[in-house]
Amino acid sequence: MNTVMANRRQDDEDRAERRADYTDQRAIELMEPGEDCDPCDGYHLAEALDESSAKEKTIFGQLIRDGKYAEAGIFLRGISHAYWAAKANEQAQEETA
Repeated sequence: MNTVMANRRQDDEDRAERRADYTDQRAIELMEPGEDCDPCDGYHLAEALDESSAKEKTIFGQLIRDGKYAEAGIFLRGISHAYWAAKANEQAQEETA
């Protein structure tokens, strides 16, 4: 009986691990160019900036005012990547539920 229970537990753990791997892979796919959570899409950049914190908006605005456009672009891509990574993870989890 203990062997059967151990095998079931192992099967459950294996299934959970495969689901987690699939969810992680799907989240990565969702962030590819042209996909639902592409962090470099213009509309997605705007949404990420809109949803960012007041502090992030202030830093971004200061970079623009100072004429540091390259730094502002890098900063905006970082904001967008973090925002869309979280969105991709949520969507992947919903798909695998």
